[in-house]
Amino acid sequence: MTMTTIFKKSHQLSVTAALTLIVGAASIAHGATVYESFDYTPGSAIVGKNGGTGFNGAWTGAGTTSNNIVGAGLSFGNLDVTGGSNLRSDRTGRGVTSRTISTTSKDTLLAESTIWFSVLMDPSGGNGFANNTYATLIFGDTAFADANASGAPVLAGGNAFGVGFVGDEPEPSSTDASLVGIQSLAYNAGTVSTNGNIVPGDVTSLIVGRIDFDDVGSGGNDVLRLYRVTDPNLALPGSAFATITTNLDQSGFNIVSIADPQTAIFDEIRIGTTLESVTIPEPSSLALVGLGALTLLRGRRK
Repeated sequence: MTMTTIFKKSHQLSVTAALTLIVGAASIAHGATVYESFDYTPGSAIVGKNGGTGFNGAWTGAGTTSNNIVGAGLSFGNLDVTGGSNLRSDRTGRGVTSRTISTTSKDTLLAESTIWFSVLMDPSGGNGFANNTYATLIFGDTAFADANASGAPVLAGGNAFGVGFVGDEPEPSSTDASLVGIQSLAYNAGTVSTNGNIVPGDVTSLIVGRIDFDDVGSGGNDVLRLYRVTDPNLALPGSAFATITTNLDQSGFNIVSIADPQTAIFDEIRIGTTLESVTIPEPSSLALVGLGALTLLRGRRK
């Protein structure tokens, strides 16, 4: 075998490895165990929609009025996004939308001692109102029973972790986003506790949550940490802005539920077993990884 033949085979293997890297990077986009981008017809009702991945059944509604619709999609930095959003801009009544994840998704997530979630949030609801929205998203074994405040009640005895808005004014007509904070929540057998109050202003926020579970029934502590990502390259901040430590029963975690007593937008809901699976860069960013690898190979060949 000639040296040229050896080089060509070696080069082909290197290119194959680089292409594998590109494909592998692209596959990260499907790494979240549960993913909802609200990629539905704009203006249509959220209730009854059944897209996304990792779910079992469609979105259902509860509360006085479940009039959430598909709004314009949110975006942040290099986060890979698609579709619309879960929008509540009509303050008539109150709304709850909930969806059950599949048994496979539940088993995958609860097999890990640490799971991650991320969500894009906007306090305005798209109609100019900002404060006192009190919209909250949870992941747990229960849905919200109604939507009325930052501590919106869950169904009896429910356990869940989540994130939501809290307003500082009782009057709901203000447009001042400096009155809106983001906080963490935990429901332990139906009793709510909250922590943190970061005020991002009237901007889209990417919130990442880390949940560390202790063994079920061990009496140990389960911990929720929330991070507000400000780096467009999706790097996690060095410290959490909110932390809740409690001892709840996570064995039945299989429901994503959103309470909207007033206005808000939620989008790009991801739940996964790694940080990377819930902070997925857009495809163009992934392609740069592969292009860099190919450029390196060309340099080596010379």
